[in-house]
Amino acid sequence: MPTSTIQEVASYLREIKLILQVSHSSDARFIVSTIRDKNIETLSELEYDIEDVKNSILSLSSTDYSSGPIKDNAIQGDLWVFGKIIKSREVYIKLKILGDNKYKQVAVLSFHFSEQRLRYPLR
Repeated sequence: MPTSTIQEVASYLREIKLILQVSHSSDARFIVSTIRDKNIETLSELEYDIEDVKNSILSLSSTDYSSGPIKDNAIQGDLWVFGKIIKSREVYIKLKILGDNKYKQVAVLSFHFSEQRLRYPLR
């Protein structure tokens, strides 16, 4: 799988952060999937709420990049994977931008402890 360039990753993160910076708790520009038990269990173990997840996403850098863009076969758009060490544990973070130019949302599809060590090609 080809690796994105540091410029591509930085551009994606800028877009994510721009969307998050204009969002607030009463709007749906930021969605964290709680369908998966892994996500709920990780949030519980970390004692994280949605605002903590948002702050973790805002603190991502290009060196946290693991893979992407990956074509999503379920919903139009691409998936991007990042990893972050939180409380001495590696957390697997899968993000997607939904919507169009008028209204975009950041979807956090995965936010759980890594099941296998991630690789970080831009480190």
